[in-house]
Amino acid sequence: MNSLEPFIRRELENQPGTQLPPPELPQPEKPGVPMTDGTPMACRQKNAAAFLAGDVQTSVMAHYAPGLFSTKQKLHSRHPAPDEDTAAVLELVEWREDAPYG
Repeated sequence: MNSLEPFIRRELENQPGTQLPPPELPQPEKPGVPMTDGTPMACRQKNAAAFLAGDVQTSVMAHYAPGLFSTKQKLHSRHPAPDEDTAAVLELVEWREDAPYG
């Protein structure tokens, strides 16, 4: 049976509908700025430095719900929002419901 293998292979290669596998595509080069989930590393370092310095209101989420994303959060709770800021939570819920992307 092994003696027929080269014959069958040549016959299949000569048929009109048969194609060879595609060649290996070259892989793109790595970008110049290291990326992690779309944020350049330099931005992450700047944001981390500001956060560690106590400036927690510079984050993107802080613009959507000021006071909600801050150091007043309860870390070990099922409801981490600060008690005095229920209006910010409701405002964020309303914003999410009206968001243009669904």
